[in-house]
Formats: sequence, structure tokens, C-alpha cells
Amino acid sequence: MSNVVDCPMPDCDGSFDAVQAAKRINPACPHCEATWGECHGQVDPEQPDDAIPAAEREERQRSLSRLTYEQRLLFETLPEEGSWLQSEELHATYDEVSEQGKSRRTRRNWLQKMQHYNLIEKGGEGRGTKYRRLVTQTPTDSLVG
Repeated sequence: MSNVVDCPMPDCDGSFDAVQAAKRINPACPHCEATWGECHGQVDPEQPDDAIPAAEREERQRSLSRLTYEQRLLFETLPEEGSWLQSEELHATYDEVSEQGKSRRTRRNWLQKMQHYNLIEKGGEGRGTKYRRLVTQTPTDSLVG
């Protein structure tokens, strides 16, 4: 399968990376007044606001798929989107389901990584720290039973 696509952008060799770069540099289609995505069928001009949440969900799913098995276990100890879980309860639940039992310091690093990936949200500080999911679906079956 070829990664070469038909691109109307000037000086584009047609490779996927070149097309992505062309869209970032010049988001408007050179053949009409529409944005590149609207002109080439990637964004519905009637529903432009749908593209941003869909792209954010897609990026979160990619981020979730990058987590290791143990990181996914920690992530899945959090309740579904919306509910907060106290740090102490999160660590206790993880200890119950994990066979490797990573240190709390390692888990805090993982939680920071998940925050950076916009998979979870942190509230509070110190003993009052709590976490919640920002992602509802996982790309594979749940690891926690």
C-alpha cells in the first residue's frame, strides 16, 4: 500500500508527511476559499465544530494505547468518566489488582504522564489529591475485572 496521496498543494511530493505539513502551513485550499479539510472531504463544512472534539477523542485514544500494561491497570482503577477517586483509594485498588506492585513514586509519575496525555484530571494537593478519567472508552477490553 502506498503512502502517496494526490495533493493539490504546490511543492508537495504527495507523501503523507508532506501533505500533513502542507495542511499545517497553508490550511486554505489553493483552488477555492474553503479550508483544506473542507475542500478535500475531511471536515464537513456544515459541522465544523465536530472536527475538534473528534480529533481530541482520537488523540486521547492514541495516548491510551501508548500506556504499558501496568499503566493501563492504574488508569482502569479509576471509575468511568466524571467520578473522582481519592489518591489513597486509587493506590489501594491498584495494589489489589497489580501483580508487580510498582512503587507509589512510580505511580505518581505515571499519573503525571496520564495528565499530560489528557487522559485524567487531578484535583487537590497532598492527602486531598483526587483523580478522574477524561476518557470513557478503551481501545481494548478492560484489564481490571
